[in-house]
Amino acid sequence: MLPAKCLIQSLWRKTKGWDEPLDEGDQSIWKDWLEDQMRLSELELPRCFCVETCPKALIQLHVFADASEMGFGAVCYARYSLPDGTIKVLFVMARNRVAPLKQLSIPRLELQAAVLAVRLYCVVKQELMVNIKDAIFWSASKTVLQYIANESQRFHAFVANRVSEIHGTTDPTQWRHVPGHCNPADDCTRGLRAADLDDHCRWLNGPAFLSKSEEHWPQDTFIGPLCENDDEVKSAKWSGHTTVSETRAYFPNPEKFSSWRGFVVSSKTVKEKQVSCSVSLTATEIHNAEMIAVRKNQRHSFYLDIETLRADKRLPVKSKLSALNPFVDEAEWLRVGGRLRKAPVPEETRHPLILDPKHEITHLIVMHNHLRLYCTSNKHVLNELRQKYWILKGLATVQKISSSCPSCRRLRAKPEPPVTADLPDSRLGYQQPPIANTGVDYFGPILVRHGRKTEKRYGVLFTCLTTQAVHPEIAHSLDPDSCLMAITRMMARRGRPANIWSDNGNNFVGTESELKANW
Repeated sequence: MLPAKCLIQSLWRKTKGWDEPLDEGDQSIWKDWLEDQMRLSELELPRCFCVETCPKALIQLHVFADASEMGFGAVCYARYSLPDGTIKVLFVMARNRVAPLKQLSIPRLELQAAVLAVRLYCVVKQELMVNIKDAIFWSASKTVLQYIANESQRFHAFVANRVSEIHGTTDPTQWRHVPGHCNPADDCTRGLRAADLDDHCRWLNGPAFLSKSEEHWPQDTFIGPLCENDDEVKSAKWSGHTTVSETRAYFPNPEKFSSWRGFVVSSKTVKEKQVSCSVSLTATEIHNAEMIAVRKNQRHSFYLDIETLRADKRLPVKSKLSALNPFVDEAEWLRVGGRLRKAPVPEETRHPLILDPKHEITHLIVMHNHLRLYCTSNKHVLNELRQKYWILKGLATVQKISSSCPSCRRLRAKPEPPVTADLPDSRLGYQQPPIANTGVDYFGPILVRHGRKTEKRYGVLFTCLTTQAVHPEIAHSLDPDSCLMAITRMMARRGRPANIWSDNGNNFVGTESELKANW
């Protein structure tokens, strides 16, 4: 079938229409193929896989896979080992596909053939009603065998998905290498003529080595490790120690981060000695990174004030920090002064760090504590912040930043019901008398005592659609007769309505039908 498939594919590539005549070359190929098919009537192939005459026979399935530029395919053989040493090989099933129009490399086509072999094996195993001992898969591509021997996570998506499917059904130890000249699947990737399908054909009888003992099979040779620079292998990232020759500081841009923790983890100082590039950080490293970020905030916003205090001078009266009595500690951090030096609280609470409310680092710190406290009140967040930081215009800053919190927006969001439709004419009949447009419905049942029996009764509500007046009646059952009687009693008391509206209850539908029949 492969030559005919390739011919159709070539016509598709030439954008031939279904009713366009073929070229002379294509016509010649088609006529030769048709003439060759006439010889298929002479082909006989045994299709019996029963072993009733010898139930102790050991059955193996051998699946061969191969690919070429024309297509890829797989063929399955059943190998019977009888107790007297006789070996019999039977053709079971084969499948092949033409190569896709989008050109693939030969290794990828070989991998497609391996996947086809696995799917073919699943079909054969499900359909054969015999006990199969084991299955062996053969491929002529060492690259495919290297792919199968590795984990699928090492490869890009195309190879990874197919290797994962192969691993889901077979074990890598089931795959063996077969030389190309001994691989019968090569026939289904290049095509065979019907004249070649005789009694000695390799395609029908299987390779010669299958009819011999296992020591005569192609021996497995070490195929070697997979090349790291293979196009299908993902590039590995190095992680370890590095050495730099000069001191340099790396400080990320806080505007590019949405969380304080992510910004702190990215902030680190590279010193002259070896630095470990590890993913997990210690509590000390995180604390140091926070202090570096706060110092950057203070240097950027209060540089002149810090230099003035370091020179033991008084701050100008117009300074934003003059009311806080600030000072610079031994670690060169700007802190709030005051009269709490003897208070029984931690040092960072007695003299919190001063932060600029307009700086991006302050925004990250406030949002981090706002989320850590589960979007609580602004005063609660400010109180927690002042255990460590003093933010100028603190409450206004917390209110401004927390108002942009996505979680709070979702909590404060109110449903917007859709606009209701206009009222119908029956609800707006102000020029009509009451009960002119009436709605009716049942409620119940209500259990009542009748002699020694307990019976069900139902309430019937008549509602004026204009004035909302309600008239109740009682119905002895759910049949149309009781409904008609309730309507008659209502009309005797309130008058005849112009329209009566109800749902599609069975009693209302029956009542309508009876009224129409009587009319």
